[in-house]
Amino acid sequence: SEVGYYLNPEDLSRTIKLIEKSLAADGCLVACHWLHAVEEYPQTGRGVHDMLRSRNAWKTTVRHEEADFLLELFCRPPAPSVAQREGLV
Repeated sequence: SEVGYYLNPEDLSRTIKLIEKSLAADGCLVACHWLHAVEEYPQTGRGVHDMLRSRNAWKTTVRHEEADFLLELFCRPPAPSVAQREGLV
């Protein structure tokens, strides 16, 4: 959370690959990033989330966006919803 935009594109890609390798089969990744431009950051928060969403290793199961930040929960497929995991549907 709030780390991705400090990394240059190559380091971010490498970090995402390391997360993919280390994430448990039923694991999830929480990503939350500031959406306002910061001149010193090599990435934007939106760019980080776009890169995370482009991976096949997980699906977005929760997305919350406000004017200031974007929060997403990425889970390994089949990434059931909470209701599905609890047997409610």
